[in-house]
Amino acid sequence: MKISDLPPFPPDIAEVYVAFGDITFLPDWEEIPQNYKDGTARGAKIAEVLCAGGWDFAAKISPDLHNTSVDLAVPPSDHVYVSGEERDPVIRFKKVIDAISMSFQPKHQHKVAGIGYLIDMWAPAKTV
Repeated sequence: MKISDLPPFPPDIAEVYVAFGDITFLPDWEEIPQNYKDGTARGAKIAEVLCAGGWDFAAKISPDLHNTSVDLAVPPSDHVYVSGEERDPVIRFKKVIDAISMSFQPKHQHKVAGIGYLIDMWAPAKTV
């Protein structure tokens, strides 16, 4: 997906995509900035830990991320929720990240860089 097409807040996705993987919201490799590709961006460092050991392991480097006390980007106040749509931004955030990390494609490096970009886009630096 082109970075310009990414939603400004974590979208709600179905559990089936979390279970079997989905890269709908993974930024295209060509569009990801170099500091995410080489792992030096803040989000990329967090993403590497998430992909290696999951959310509990990530809590060791960012307790706020694990304890759901992050200030995530949320839908605008005029957003109309459809029936059954998840309203908790933390759950939405985790589902998208988990779906990407569970996918079989693309390569690990692309997933880490893309997840890192999404982390920095959706979770302000002061909170993670």
